[in-house]
Amino acid sequence: MNRKFLYLGLAATAMLTGCSSDDDFAAGNEPVGNSDTPIMLTMSQDGNKTRAELGNKDEQGNYDGTFTTDALGIYCLATGKIDAQENINWNTGIDNPNILWLENIRAKAVTNTVDGTKVTDLQWYDNTKRYYPMGSQYRYTFYGYHPYGTPVKNGTTYSIDITNLDGTKDVIWGKTGTPTGNQFADFAYSALFFRENKNALGTAYNARDFLPKLVFKHKLMKFNIIIKKGTGDDLDKVGVKNVTLHNVSNKGTLVIASQDGTNEGKFTPDWTSTTTLTLKNNNGTPLSGGDYFGDNDQRTIGGGFLLPALEKQPNGTYPDNGYTEGGMANKGVFRLRVDFNRRGDVYDTTYKAAQYEIVPPAEGWKQGYEYDIIITVSTPLEVASTAYLTPWEKGEITLR
Repeated sequence: MNRKFLYLGLAATAMLTGCSSDDDFAAGNEPVGNSDTPIMLTMSQDGNKTRAELGNKDEQGNYDGTFTTDALGIYCLATGKIDAQENINWNTGIDNPNILWLENIRAKAVTNTVDGTKVTDLQWYDNTKRYYPMGSQYRYTFYGYHPYGTPVKNGTTYSIDITNLDGTKDVIWGKTGTPTGNQFADFAYSALFFRENKNALGTAYNARDFLPKLVFKHKLMKFNIIIKKGTGDDLDKVGVKNVTLHNVSNKGTLVIASQDGTNEGKFTPDWTSTTTLTLKNNNGTPLSGGDYFGDNDQRTIGGGFLLPALEKQPNGTYPDNGYTEGGMANKGVFRLRVDFNRRGDVYDTTYKAAQYEIVPPAEGWKQGYEYDIIITVSTPLEVASTAYLTPWEKGEITLR
């Protein structure tokens, strides 16, 4: 078995409508119930240059920031006062339902074309309309996460344990911000925000221009597995039978929302629970042969690995992921094994096997980044004699 080291020299690129008279309440009154302003949101993935389980592509094959899923969890929580006398308190047991307005409502992200532009809108999973509270005593922030599950609440913090990370499951999180350049931003988001903007603009008002936008970020990183022709004869016959990635965490905890903002959006992998991931195709099926070079100079194998980032600690070490060979303990290293086959051989027969230690860049692994792992194959008799990595949109780094 050949044993090679792959190093990253550079980081990859990172990865409502309606006008409501029921808002007219004196300050301090706490009306309970729905206004007639429905909750609608638009969504995107921040800096979505990474291929992910959820990403859609444009006509040029690039990820365009839109996505589709039916497994979002949505929160709508009071984060500021407008006319309310009662202070905001997210603790369980409070008697004001206007503060914790929506908690973990399942939703769908549906991509449509509006005025020639692809956009991702929220639809409620149960197809039930939901509205802002009447009275507009508070302004609200929306939080979203994927995959949908059963979060827990500890004091004023919502979090969820995400398990069974298998290399294909994506984890994303997002929240809305305050609109900029809007004279009624202090009312965002509430029924009053939309009413005041509509009153100010009259017939020029377009509700879509004021929709709160949930901007999601990837909480994992991604490895793309690419083979490239080196030197030698009959390389067109060489292909990949199987790829496994070892010492990978398969679960972690995501902080969805916190009243004081502490750790919001932070995903913490559990490195005491690791697994071996097997590379699959983009559609989730196992590799099944046919991934030979042929006339191609290089080929991307399968759909890549989505995995938690093994993040560098302040003291320069890494959490222990169980990989200790060759003095690699606590160095942020993942082990990659590639089994090669050859056209004409029985597919179940491994022609050559190679093992690599994938070493992090100087700044460490980063959530939301995508890394191309390119393996050079030279001659049918010596597979993987050299190896190098190409950071996403950063050119190539050659290692020998």
